[in-house]
Amino acid sequence: YPKLPDIWVKKQVIFFGVPSVKERKELWRFIVQEYGLEDLEEAERLAERFFFTPKQMRQASEWASEQKKGNENLLKGCFLQLEHSLGKRAKKVECFYNWEDLILPKQQIDFLKDACNQVKYQHQIYEVWGFNQKISYGKGLSMLFYGAPGTGKTMAAEIIAKEVGLELYKVNLPCIVSKYIGETEKNLNEIFEEAEKSQGILFFDEADVLFSKRTEVKEANDRYNNMEAAYLLQKMEEHSGIVILASNYQQNMDEAFKRRIKFCIEF
Repeated sequence: YPKLPDIWVKKQVIFFGVPSVKERKELWRFIVQEYGLEDLEEAERLAERFFFTPKQMRQASEWASEQKKGNENLLKGCFLQLEHSLGKRAKKVECFYNWEDLILPKQQIDFLKDACNQVKYQHQIYEVWGFNQKISYGKGLSMLFYGAPGTGKTMAAEIIAKEVGLELYKVNLPCIVSKYIGETEKNLNEIFEEAEKSQGILFFDEADVLFSKRTEVKEANDRYNNMEAAYLLQKMEEHSGIVILASNYQQNMDEAFKRRIKFCIEF
């Protein structure tokens, strides 16, 4: 065929979605073996934990294979593939605690473990059982820890992060709340966007500052405060990851937030 002028050539861009869990498992098995990594069980767990493209899987495996203990560094290699700037408005928390360190009644411990199981087996619910076709939003996990200071709320957040194998980021509230109209919503939008990229856990300590009750509009400030609360509620519903709220004053929180939280646990 004769070569056509460039102006006649129709270019088409095709976008591929993130592979399903089943596809990611197959890809992980093939790639880790290609790089001489033998822990196939760990690769399958990574397929359930990270929404990676084949390129990210290959880069994580390549980095791990270059280390002395490749299998042990595969998880770290995965975290290196997550490009985000969440650290600007949140602090990464190192998680050292285990279940044995947390002193709580059995019922509360069971609630925390149920929350972890919901994260671990969400692929079974949404993809294998087909609930992905039934639920359009609200697939994330939201938790509220409330009680007196020093009772283990932050420790529990660290244990959950360690149990599910995700990074924990404690939101810096002074970097979120602004006296200028619209700035708080802008900051919230940025932090939830970066949380999606990081695939980590957002931890709001002293959450009643942001999630306080909406009031009757008597002044202009009341209307803008209510708008901030409504926007935050919308972002929480849309977020597909994990959000943990901690508060010493549960009674100060808006009822609309509490109704949308899947696990409310008293400490």
